[in-house]
Amino acid sequence: MPPPETDGGDESRSGKVFRNGTEVESRSTPTAEAAARRSVQAVGVRLRRTTSPAHVSPLRLSAIVAAVGAFLVLPSAARAEAPASTSAFPAAGRLVQPTAAVMVAPRAGARRLILVRQFRADYRPQIVLVTAARSDRAGRLWYRVEVASPTNRLAGWVAGRALSVASVPERIVIRRGARLLELYRGRRLLVRTRIAVGKPGAETPLGRFYVTAKFRPTLPVLGEYALETSAHSRLSDWPGGGIVGIHGTPSPWLLGRAVSHGCIRVQNEVILRLKRLVPLGTPITVVR
Repeated sequence: MPPPETDGGDESRSGKVFRNGTEVESRSTPTAEAAARRSVQAVGVRLRRTTSPAHVSPLRLSAIVAAVGAFLVLPSAARAEAPASTSAFPAAGRLVQPTAAVMVAPRAGARRLILVRQFRADYRPQIVLVTAARSDRAGRLWYRVEVASPTNRLAGWVAGRALSVASVPERIVIRRGARLLELYRGRRLLVRTRIAVGKPGAETPLGRFYVTAKFRPTLPVLGEYALETSAHSRLSDWPGGGIVGIHGTPSPWLLGRAVSHGCIRVQNEVILRLKRLVPLGTPITVVR
């Protein structure tokens, strides 16, 4: 099993973007914490500009005090990590406690689907895809998450205190029939490249997935670098089996064909670009 490797930190967000074979500097992307702080600061600026004690009615003043007080009494981790708006989703979630229960509904008494651990068996951090946030009747924050599973369908709710959440503006689109991979940051296309996909009987699965790990493989068949995804296939050359990866290849002449056991193959030059541009938790959509 390859040794643990980080997602590149800020390099993944502020690395170089490749456009028509030319490298240009990309702009850094704000975190969910920064977005939340800006939202709070913006509220304060609007209040300072538009209100004064002499012009605020008692009813409005009490509402302002209640809103600010509600924010201040939240645990610091919840204030810092909660994305500022629904536009912050999907996002990458990392466990900040040893285990977390994935529930069928956003409430403490709901049925548990699965228990996820902070670290995987290979000692890499456990990553989940966060798709929504909601508060229960007691005001506790919950995140809706998707978790890697052999069924490709495991989703539920995790208590907000269990996760550190960061917005991910990048997204990967796999066009299975056209044999294309596209990487976007927001609406901006960063990479479009030809790929090989799963052969008949071992098709690359359709649906929404995400990047769960990144590493330099020791198996030559995986090329220069590899991104592990939450998708699973019946057959796979992946270490441990069953997992669909995006990886390089020593046989670029096979790109554009359906020849793999479910994995997505790209040129080695391209996978090294994706190493820098794709952070952990990046959403992946596989379409026909």
